[in-house]
Amino acid sequence: MPIENCQATAYICQIILSQIKILQEEAFGARTSEDPEYVHQCRVASRRLRAALQIFSPWFSPNDLKRWNKVTGKITKALGLARDTDVQIIFIQKWIIDHPTPGAKRFLLRLLQKRVKYQQNVIEIANNIETGNAFMHFTNKMSSTSTISSFSELSGEESFDNEIKPVLLDLTHKLLAHEIYVNDNPDENNQYDKLHEMRIMAKKLRYALNLTNEAFDNCFNEEIKVVKNIQELLGDLHDSDVWISELPLFIKEEKELMIKYAGNSRGFKRISNGIDEIMNDRLLSRNDIIDNFRLYWKDSKKKQVWKTLIDKINNAKSIMVKNND
Repeated sequence: MPIENCQATAYICQIILSQIKILQEEAFGARTSEDPEYVHQCRVASRRLRAALQIFSPWFSPNDLKRWNKVTGKITKALGLARDTDVQIIFIQKWIIDHPTPGAKRFLLRLLQKRVKYQQNVIEIANNIETGNAFMHFTNKMSSTSTISSFSELSGEESFDNEIKPVLLDLTHKLLAHEIYVNDNPDENNQYDKLHEMRIMAKKLRYALNLTNEAFDNCFNEEIKVVKNIQELLGDLHDSDVWISELPLFIKEEKELMIKYAGNSRGFKRISNGIDEIMNDRLLSRNDIIDNFRLYWKDSKKKQVWKTLIDKINNAKSIMVKNND
């Protein structure tokens, strides 16, 4: 059973409604503009919305959560393909300025072709966010719950603290549990998957802290910055790994296309040489990112960032009702 309607429920609904508003604004831009930043921000907003539903799940019925998670999950997944392609296009466009090789140009061409196909999905998702029945029902239900709960005489601060603080502690400990992989050699021990898991944990913790920070009187400001930097460093590592895994597949597929349409692979070396150049750059970049990440993690431990965060969570007292008046 969900927690009884109270002023904390109204506060939580307003947090979720604010994420919905951002998502709707960014969706309009993603549908009508060629600027890839709209797709990026729309995807971020969908992730934050999903995170809010998970963090604040005790205040809603399981059936509602199941429906809402399904709606928001489709948005995140559909936008992910377009966003990942945008990131690669931006990188290759910059790369070609100094490395105008046939291989780089061919790879950019294939990325642009792929992105055109994905845009139809982006438009469809944006339309669903703006006018789709499922998303409108979600928004209306959240708005009505907020209104009804705001008239409650119960503050709900105690239940907020009791439910949210264990979630924040759990996410923090899950991130820290990955520390054993920080100084491991991922090439020798095949631990890149563990570092990518660590990135996901950092992302979840960051979203949770951001979504609850104001309710706890903005006491997590400094720690949010640290978690954000960790997430971005590990995100850069993930991007490098995507390149490293996809480039050999591109060479294989492009060679097969040349043989299919030209009858032979003569001249393909000009393309593969350019791709090999990108591959070597991404391998070197990955090593630099790992070194920088290890130094940053070591510094965060030296400054007792994680001990401070755990102490702050344990001692935090919510003030959302005061801020909502």
